[in-house]
Amino acid sequence: MFTHYDLIVPPWDPRTAAGFIVMEPTDYPAMSGSNSIRVATVLLETGMVEMREPVTRFALETPGGLVEITAAPGSPASGSRQPVGGKIFVVSPKTSRV
Repeated sequence: MFTHYDLIVPPWDPRTAAGFIVMEPTDYPAMSGSNSIRVATVLLETGMVEMREPVTRFALETPGGLVEITAAPGSPASGSRQPVGGKIFVVSPKTSRV
């Protein structure tokens, strides 16, 4: 059985809400889109990042660069949103190099 972890850490970059490190059994990827979605969902559902209506935008810091997150509560408005956890829909994260 393999266990994967996303370690949420304080950000170094003041433009970001949090940092995270992907920890997998064989390596530490610089960034992962699916892990970004999971971390964004945890931050929003626990209140670590405040959800705003109609859309919440914030950035996450990864070893591979910044990840811009766009999230909306409730049902998806279009096919471009992916359901996460049942409450929050995260639009595909966008990565940018620092």
